[in-house]
Amino acid sequence: MRERLEREYELELLATMPSVEFDITLTNGQQLEVAQCLRNMPDRATIEEIREPFIQASIIARKSSSGR
Repeated sequence: MRERLEREYELELLATMPSVEFDITLTNGQQLEVAQCLRNMPDRATIEEIREPFIQASIIARKSSSGR
C-alpha cells in the first residue's frame, strides 16, 4: 500500500509504529501507565479497565487527483 501511494501520488511517506500509553486500572484500584508494548501489560485477570488516547480528526483532500 505504501509503495503504491508513493508511486501513484508522488508522495514521500514515513511510516512508524504508533507510540501510545495505556492508562490501566487494576482490580485492586492501583493505577498504571503502560507504554505501547503489550508484553508490559499486567495479567488480564488483574485488569479492571484500560483506557487509551484517541483523537477526532478530519482529512481534507482534493475531490480529484487529476490536478497534481
